[in-house]
Amino acid sequence: MNQPDHNSTAVLLLAHGTPNVLGEMPEYLDKVTGGRPLPPSVVAELQHRYAQIGLGETPSPEPPPLTRWTFAQARLLESALAAAGHPLRVYAAMRNWRPFIPDVVAKMRADGVNRILALCLAPQNSSTSTGLYRRALTSAIEAESQSPSVPKPSLTFVESWFEEPSLIEAFAQRLADTYPRACAESASAAAGTAAESLPVLFTAHSVPCRTIQPTESNPAPDPYPIEAKRTAELVFAAAGRRLPNLKKWFFAFQSQGIAGAPGSAPPSKTPSPPSAPKATPHSSSSPSASSVTTSRSSTTSTSPSPPPPAPSASASSAPKASTARRCSPRPSSASSSPTLSSCPLATAE
Repeated sequence: MNQPDHNSTAVLLLAHGTPNVLGEMPEYLDKVTGGRPLPPSVVAELQHRYAQIGLGETPSPEPPPLTRWTFAQARLLESALAAAGHPLRVYAAMRNWRPFIPDVVAKMRADGVNRILALCLAPQNSSTSTGLYRRALTSAIEAESQSPSVPKPSLTFVESWFEEPSLIEAFAQRLADTYPRACAESASAAAGTAAESLPVLFTAHSVPCRTIQPTESNPAPDPYPIEAKRTAELVFAAAGRRLPNLKKWFFAFQSQGIAGAPGSAPPSKTPSPPSAPKATPHSSSSPSASSVTTSRSSTTSTSPSPPPPAPSASASSAPKASTARRCSPRPSSASSSPTLSSCPLATAE
C-alpha cells in the first residue's frame, strides 16, 4: 500500500451537526428531514430537549456539546497520528449544520489537499447515516472540481468500523468499570441482597424501516441492525473475559421518530431476548452511538481518549400516542446473526 503524501493527504471526520442556538432549530430540522415540514409542536419539543444539554437563546462561549466533542476528537486524532509518524491534517465537517461538508471541502482544497480519507463517526453502516454522509461528501467534491484547472481530489471512504478493536475495547472497558457499581446499586436497592449477575441492555439508534427491508431495486437489506448487534456481541464477549459474573445480554433500539412518521425501529421497551442485550435500570451500553451510557446518566467516548458527545434529540423517547412503522432484528441466539422481521405496526407509549 502506498504511503500517503502528508502534505496533500488529510483526514475528514463526518458528524451530524447541532444548531448553535435554539432559534436555529427550525432551519436545522429542515436540513435533517431534507425539507419535510415538521409540526410546530415537534420543533418546540426538540428545542426543549436541546435546552436540557445546554443550548440557549444566545450563543455560548463554547460550541454545543456534539460539535465541541467532534472538534476535540479531530484534534486528538491529529496528535495521535503525528505521534505515530503520520502527521496528517484532520478536519471535521457536519452534514446538517456548520461547519457544513461543502464549506470544509472547499477549505481542504484551498489548503492544498488532493486526497481525502473520510470517516463517518457512526461506526455502523446505514443508508440513512453513512450513505447520506457519503453522498453529501461526493457532491461537495464534484462541486469543487468543476474547473478543468482544478484536479478532482481522490476519496477513500471508510464504510463502517463496527468491529474495530479499539471501539470494542473502549466499550468493554467502560462496561467492566461500571458493572460492579451497577451490581452494588442493585444490591442496595434490594435491601442488601447481593446481585451476583445483572443482565446488560445494549441499545442502538433507530433507522427508518424502509431502509432496512430489501426491495426489488435493492434486494440486499441495510446492514445497520446486523452490524449494531455484532458490535454489542463483541463488547459483551470482551467485557465477559474480565467479569465472570456477566452472563446475559439483550439488544433493543432506543428511539423512534418524534414526528411519528412511518419508518422508525422499535424502542427499547421491546428488546430482543438473551441473544442480543438485557434491560436493567442500572446497566446499559450503546453499540452504535459514540458513547456508552451506564447507570442512566454517565457517558464516556467510544474512542480511547476523546470526551463524550452529547445525546442527540432523536435519542429521547417518542411523544405519547405516536404511531410509527418500524423494523427490528428478529430474536436470535447470541451466536447467530439477526435476520430481518416484517415491519409491524405498533403504537409507542
